[in-house]
Amino acid sequence: EIPRLRTLAAFPARKYCVPVAFVVVVALLYFRLHKSDASTSPRSEMSALERFLLQTLRSCSTAGTSKNCISAIQHWPQSWDVFPVQGFDRQDESPDSLFYQAPKLVTHIDDHAIKALSQFYESVFPTAVEQNNGVSHLDMCSSWISHFPPGYKPQHCVGLGMNQEELSQNSALTSTIVHDLNSSPSLPFSDNMFDVVTNVVSVDYLVHPRKIWEDTLRVLKPGGLVVLSFSNRMFPTKAFRLWLHTTDHQHVLLAAAFLKLSGFVDLEAQDITLPDGHDPMFVVVGRKPQLQAQL
Repeated sequence: EIPRLRTLAAFPARKYCVPVAFVVVVALLYFRLHKSDASTSPRSEMSALERFLLQTLRSCSTAGTSKNCISAIQHWPQSWDVFPVQGFDRQDESPDSLFYQAPKLVTHIDDHAIKALSQFYESVFPTAVEQNNGVSHLDMCSSWISHFPPGYKPQHCVGLGMNQEELSQNSALTSTIVHDLNSSPSLPFSDNMFDVVTNVVSVDYLVHPRKIWEDTLRVLKPGGLVVLSFSNRMFPTKAFRLWLHTTDHQHVLLAAAFLKLSGFVDLEAQDITLPDGHDPMFVVVGRKPQLQAQL
């Protein structure tokens, strides 16, 4: 079993050696993902992923004090084909409905990470004035708590999750839906329905990223906001292999690439970990393009 190489997980404030460590990570990742059936994914596809990770690691490592750690990225994956199909396999392929059958009424990140996320939400969510016009919010992969800032009260807040007991205890939600995105990756909502979509510490569990994030784009209103947040805490048997065998830092780039390939614009990514925090906390945000003016 390949260990998770967390030494590369840091952003500019933390030190690591890119040239040697990156080669080790990519080599291990390549042989791990392709040893079972190397013929199913041509070498050119993996090379595109290698080039992407190499370029993004170097760019992010020199981002200095910029809040947006992907602002210098110029070379993005051009298609979903760069990601090996085997990369979205999991150790535990049993139905997720069984795994989440019993409610998990716990917080998956520590209090400092929760505070950091709530503060970030407050900086990007619709203002109180905007909320007066009616805000619709989808909390994807929701649970018993959503970490929203005090005072954020969207008119409609739908919690889509895996366990009704968890969802029913979430006071931030106005309605709930139990829906397994890994067995049915289409979102059960109309086009242009939501102003905001959030996903907390669950990107790594979704094994159909193309279908899910393209459908997220569909259900957002033009100009709508998506916020993906994650730490290094997870249920490893349910996380997809590509996530397990890449670093925290590379997770940011994977999440950003998922959104970019799905059609989101104005991408930003930040390490929002508080100085006294234990669990690291990262966010990747994007927006649905505004409607083009009619000619």
